[in-house]
Amino acid sequence: MTMTDISPLDDIARYLFAGCPPSLTWLEDLLHNAKYNEVFLGLVREYLPAHEREIMEQTTEDKIGLFIRYFGEEYFELDDSYEGAFEEGRELMSNFIGFCPAFPRGTDDEEYHEFQDKRHGLIMLMSLISSPYEPPEDFQGCHGYIPRSSGGERIPMIEWIKDNIGADAAKKIPARGWQPAELMKMTKGSKFSALADYADIIHHSTGNWWLDNEQQDWDPPSWDRREIDRLMEQNLQAEELFNRVYTLCDWLEEKPHARFLQMLNYLQNYKKSWKAAGTLTMVFGEENGKEDHCPEKLRQL
Repeated sequence: MTMTDISPLDDIARYLFAGCPPSLTWLEDLLHNAKYNEVFLGLVREYLPAHEREIMEQTTEDKIGLFIRYFGEEYFELDDSYEGAFEEGRELMSNFIGFCPAFPRGTDDEEYHEFQDKRHGLIMLMSLISSPYEPPEDFQGCHGYIPRSSGGERIPMIEWIKDNIGADAAKKIPARGWQPAELMKMTKGSKFSALADYADIIHHSTGNWWLDNEQQDWDPPSWDRREIDRLMEQNLQAEELFNRVYTLCDWLEEKPHARFLQMLNYLQNYKKSWKAAGTLTMVFGEENGKEDHCPEKLRQL
């Protein structure tokens, strides 16, 4: 991006020649943030040239607010709570021009373990996908030790399926769930292929910046034009991915019990992957005639 050298006096002259004297508040803000306004003006001219006058005649906070609004309409949405995260004036502008306030939408561990807030179709899909996170401590050392590989962290999800879809469906679900690569192979070309898409989203393995990064831990993108173009393209890809997932959710939610079982039966028929995934007896019952050490509550699932 090429920056043009602009001084505060240039901006003042522009208004005076147009016969529109600026307000004292605008003048104070311009002089206070002169250095940062030069860079900000470069961003406006690079990405929103048609809105230059409207944006630049505002005070700092309103400049950024308008930029966020118009940028979201033409490229992708920026974080609209950004302004409240910084002090007014110089620090607000210096932070804004320092990086693009595009926040990723990847699923984090808190969102994963609070899955009850999600739509039912997504919970049904999540129950079939292996967990990408460490199991909560509550599932270790409870009436014995539940190995991490047993899928113990997925117990609440399986309980939800039992209570809301049916015990017959819950008992068919593999304890550890299926890995994204397994689901990709098993569902390729089928009407359940969006299940593999959601597995990639949950495991942050889509190759998409918006979906593979969490808001708790991410490197903010720069204002480089190539970076913005890349994010714009990947934003469209993320929307397409979620549209496929939501279409499958709509189908499941129309007849939850029957269609969830239909999807499970399809996966079970892929015997090689089913054998590799294991069954619920690894957590909730007996394996090879030997009783496990899970709590009674879990055996009753």
